[in-house]
Amino acid sequence: MKILYISSPAYCDTDIPLIKSLIVAGNEVMYLISVGDRVRSTLISLDEYHNDVGIYKCTEYSELGFISNYIGTENVYIIRRKKRKSFSECAYVCSLLQQIVNDYKPDVVHQIDLPYLFMLPFLIKNRKRYILTVHDPIPHKGENSWKLNLSRMLVYPFVKKIILLNSKSRDLFISKYHQSAKKIFVSRLGFLEWMNAFATSKKSDDYILFYGRITPYKGVEYLLQAMESVHASFPNIKLIIAGSGNYYFDISKYRSLDYIKFINRFIELTELSDLIINSRFVVCPYTEATQSGVVASVLALETPIIVTEVGALSDMVENNVTGLIIPPSNEIALVDSICRLLSNEQLTKSMRVAIGVRKTEGEYSWHTIAGLTEEIYKA
Repeated sequence: MKILYISSPAYCDTDIPLIKSLIVAGNEVMYLISVGDRVRSTLISLDEYHNDVGIYKCTEYSELGFISNYIGTENVYIIRRKKRKSFSECAYVCSLLQQIVNDYKPDVVHQIDLPYLFMLPFLIKNRKRYILTVHDPIPHKGENSWKLNLSRMLVYPFVKKIILLNSKSRDLFISKYHQSAKKIFVSRLGFLEWMNAFATSKKSDDYILFYGRITPYKGVEYLLQAMESVHASFPNIKLIIAGSGNYYFDISKYRSLDYIKFINRFIELTELSDLIINSRFVVCPYTEATQSGVVASVLALETPIIVTEVGALSDMVENNVTGLIIPPSNEIALVDSICRLLSNEQLTKSMRVAIGVRKTEGEYSWHTIAGLTEEIYKA
């Protein structure tokens, strides 16, 4: 099967292991990554190489050399566009994409996440072979806009197959956007295996970790409140809050505490892998979610995790086996779960072993997910 796979840097961490497994299964994949003027994401950071809108070989970007270790670079391209999109530029990008389809003749055009409105003509023309994966079916708190809602309302009706990455969002998505249940398929988000390439040996575990972009639905305020109680029982344990973004509440009183450390900037991969692998465990105190690349990254490094019962987080974590699942927006539950893991080293060791088994076996392994994706292509 020939697959044209269109995505963006934000999803490369999940695209690459899926594409690798699709290729191993005997498929041919052309991978297009759409970028603006400059890019900073977990896996890809690109400088401004080309001022002209166009499609360029991935080999022209030295930062993308690592891709050759996973899927090769022969069929990987960058779609270069401007941050401020003019009508003429949009039309030109659409014409370039259509030319690729005409030349490559894919069986499937698989796009990741909501396409820009300017791609609607391209979508309609290739509707019979077009499939869309939606990472966040319902917008997160603080991350919604009328422009995105308009795009969703206009684009979704034209898509014949939509893939969601967890079953818990399916009914809500169908209801909110008035979509036919027959066109909605469910896949999964696997562990991000490439994280291991950036990890170093374990050195220290005197802290617990929260990492990710700072935004209201992450529930960081509950974790900081809980840490005050945890510190009373475990005075030698620190909390590290790592990630870029503006805090949506007052953190001034926490900045003066020596057992809480803020790293309020973008975290490069090597540093991120070290932060995860050297922590006792990671905490995701989210108040809402769909699925989570953070959880997938942490489990890839065989690190236990505490998550809240929101979205598909409880599907990705097996309670008391690979981590702990607690109610959202609950400071007491956070304190209890953190103290439980800190006081039971044998439990965290057994969790690391269990995570290692699940990386290569079962429904969250990438070869299983690739097989499910192929079934959706052929459905």
